[in-house]
Amino acid sequence: MESQGDNEVESTPSRGGSLECKPLLGLATQEICRKNSFRITGLPVDATAREISKHTDRLKQMTELGITTGANKGPLALSPPPTADDIREAHQNLNDPERRILDEFFWFWPEEFGRSQTDPAIQAVVAGDCDTALRIWAAKETNPSDGVVAMHNIAVFWQLKALDAETSPEFDPLAGDSLKLIEKYWNDALKRWNYLSTDDVLWDKVSGRVRQTAEARLTTGFVRRMRTTLPAAFRKVHAQLALHYAQSGARDLAKMHIRFMRGEDNDVAGSDATVDLILAPTTTRVREHTRSAKLAADAAPEKADRGAREMIDLALPLMDTFDLFYGEAPHPAKDLLDEIAATCLSCIVAYQRATDDNRTFVELLERALPLAESPEVRKPIQDNIQIGKKNLAHAKFYGNLTPISSAPSLSTINGIGLTLYGCTDKDPATGSYLATYYFVFIAVPIFPICRYRVIPTGNGYRFFGKAPLRPFDKCHLAISVGLIIWLIVAINSTSNAPSTGSYTPSAPASVPSTPQPVYAPPANPARTFTPPSPSTYTPSSTDPGATYHVPHSRSYELENDRTAIETQRSRAKQLEDNVEALSRDLDNARRLLDRTSQYDIDQYNAKVRYYNEQMAAAKAAVNTLNTLVEAYNSKLERYSH
Repeated sequence: MESQGDNEVESTPSRGGSLECKPLLGLATQEICRKNSFRITGLPVDATAREISKHTDRLKQMTELGITTGANKGPLALSPPPTADDIREAHQNLNDPERRILDEFFWFWPEEFGRSQTDPAIQAVVAGDCDTALRIWAAKETNPSDGVVAMHNIAVFWQLKALDAETSPEFDPLAGDSLKLIEKYWNDALKRWNYLSTDDVLWDKVSGRVRQTAEARLTTGFVRRMRTTLPAAFRKVHAQLALHYAQSGARDLAKMHIRFMRGEDNDVAGSDATVDLILAPTTTRVREHTRSAKLAADAAPEKADRGAREMIDLALPLMDTFDLFYGEAPHPAKDLLDEIAATCLSCIVAYQRATDDNRTFVELLERALPLAESPEVRKPIQDNIQIGKKNLAHAKFYGNLTPISSAPSLSTINGIGLTLYGCTDKDPATGSYLATYYFVFIAVPIFPICRYRVIPTGNGYRFFGKAPLRPFDKCHLAISVGLIIWLIVAINSTSNAPSTGSYTPSAPASVPSTPQPVYAPPANPARTFTPPSPSTYTPSSTDPGATYHVPHSRSYELENDRTAIETQRSRAKQLEDNVEALSRDLDNARRLLDRTSQYDIDQYNAKVRYYNEQMAAAKAAVNTLNTLVEAYNSKLERYSH
């Protein structure tokens, strides 16, 4: 029959249409030759509709009876054997004109359609003697007149061998010989397909076959779309295989298929479009998981680490896949990685704020950092990693401290009393260290009571909290118990005269667990750990010595001094009690502080300022008291001579 020229208008794309052959792209998978309808049925490509119907009915009956069909014998036999459903689907495909032409294109042709029964090469394939068929085709491949059919059949054969090998359950993609074998098969096939895809003689034969079928639904316009789409179809097959190998860790085979996908002309645009198509299901799944993780983090931030971890586990292999397909240079497709990294950051920060788990916070951020492609996403992640590490470092020094309500007394009289000794576990960031709080006798540390983290302030200390005793301190304590008891007994038995010393009260303080009194919201999204605000203690410098008996003529003056001392002592005690009450109030205010409210912050800072004023007044009162005591002791000593 003559060309169906009247119907060829279908080949012209409508406005916004395409010359793409969608049936061919749909067929372009790893099964493009393996599940070919002619392979499943064992029929030749020029079988008539009646022969197809009769033959497939017989195959279905044999399959249902468990009888191996002739279509499943020889080196091209399908493994595992086709099922009744496979045969039924093949029958449907052969009744579809467009799908039949595609299946014919990827199977073996006779030299002349309609004469497969007398074609020696085709009959050799039917008999399972592929070597003979290959020799016949190889001898004719370079023949200008009919070599195109032989070349086509050899291309189909080696492509089939490659796909059969790569989809076989016994195929080991990591074996040393696998790459060489598969590469040989594909090279033998592709060097012919590259020539045939632009060979007018081949496409004239396909168009002639369309005219021979006399199917009204099938036009030579379909053939032109096949010709246009064939390179994209092969790219899609190789892209799917490359993705499979990339996901299974066989990177050498993946790179080989990417090289085949790009082709000799290195069609970057076409290759990228194919990769986008192949990766679309994966990227869609990852984007959906990213949205779900963000919603879950908003609903339950204390569990947001799970969603972030799952996103990272999904995205890290995807990052390797992107680098494999698109190269390591920036590419628009990699914007998805920035999207994942930004969502991970949001989830991980929410988790840290809810749990203060800085160890998991740093771990997940460091895993998410490689996903960030742009500086706008990388920098916030890097900043938060530093915040988390700083928090962990501070927790090392301050995490085991017990809060204290006031600074301990460090006063000694005649070398007997309480003081600090030692300097261990120093924090380089703040200069604080751990010192042991001792009961001392004649300035000798006897009895370790506890340990404090402190910062020296010249004439005093700032206290951050109480720490447990070391094993060494406990041994010291056990050894000293006997000596302390003996000293107490000795002091009680030999000391009969009362002694007067300078009064040095403990400076009240609170141990906040949040940042310094004047609060400023952090610039970074994660919560920054700040060591507890310290209590402050300034010891008295007075050590007056013993009390002397004063002559009667001076007693009246000394009595007045004692009255002034007691009055000042009461005032200092009152201020001290007031500061202690303010300290407790600050603790409560700090716990309830809404750091997002500037009004609450201003109110809190006002309380801090008032606390500091009262603390200064208490210190001034103590200093005045100490001055009075020192003057009294000086007079007492002078009058005793």
